[in-house]
Amino acid sequence: MRPAQSGRPIQVLTIVALFGLLAALAAPAVAIAAEGQFKLALLPLGESGPYFDIHMTAGETRTFHVQIANNGDAAVAARTYAADVYTIINGGFAGRLRDQSTSGSTLWLDYPTGVVNLPAGSSITRAFTVAVPRTTGPGEYITSILLENDKPIGGTGAVALSQITRQAIALVVTVPGPRYPALAIGKASHTVVAGKSVVDVAVENPGNVRLKPVATFVLFDAAANRISEATVPMDTFFAHTATFIEVPLAALLLAGQYTVHTDARLPGPRWGSGHGSPLGIHPRRPTRGRDRGHARPHASPPSPGRDVGPIAPPSAAHSTRVACS
Repeated sequence: MRPAQSGRPIQVLTIVALFGLLAALAAPAVAIAAEGQFKLALLPLGESGPYFDIHMTAGETRTFHVQIANNGDAAVAARTYAADVYTIINGGFAGRLRDQSTSGSTLWLDYPTGVVNLPAGSSITRAFTVAVPRTTGPGEYITSILLENDKPIGGTGAVALSQITRQAIALVVTVPGPRYPALAIGKASHTVVAGKSVVDVAVENPGNVRLKPVATFVLFDAAANRISEATVPMDTFFAHTATFIEVPLAALLLAGQYTVHTDARLPGPRWGSGHGSPLGIHPRRPTRGRDRGHARPHASPPSPGRDVGPIAPPSAAHSTRVACS
């Protein structure tokens, strides 16, 4: 959900600090206000990279520092807050919006939401703590700190867009212990965008490490004829999150029954899993106004019964296939 402002649509521009498997983007968030241009920047102090890469044990509490800056020539009131991280469609990093609830490792941060007034060319340092609960198991846990202009910048013209620009820093907390890569593949669904079919396959990372799987998608008709296939190299798929593998097709599917086979593997050690899912296509009106950049926040993740568990190497004879009922 995007915030409302004076009945105008609001354009939320997310400029994130991506990293490692989450590739870095160094440019600050820039917006032009009536009196000049502000450039928000959010930097992790004491870190060699563009994000907090933290190794902590269960029950440990530590203090960290972040620099909040305005490198532009116009003053700005900036809002900063902690936000949950989720995996976008086909993989990648995104932080929740300011009005969305927090959960999981975001609750480990003592980082109250606040608005700071930043004159042109100024910066401040803010301290915060991370407290890992004593009952935390091993693995990777990710959250984020966000910085954005507090009030949207009003647009002009016949179609006026109010603009919020954002900076995000990820905090990856690694708790020592065994690593369990895992991947669950769920049901397929069908939508129509711009007169063409789009097929989504629900996926979940129930393991405790981030992944970058390569998915193979094959679509069969009711007579078992192969009618479409694609390879989808996913970007970072974070532990404890769910998203979708999305494949746009070249044409609109006719009404009927189809089967989607999805095979997902990891480069390197070559773990993999496979899954077949029935897909019914019925005449329907095209879907409009869909957010193409984010995983659907209310979509149901794959059920626990479809979790293929720790992914076995192919030397175990063959990939696991789980049929949807």
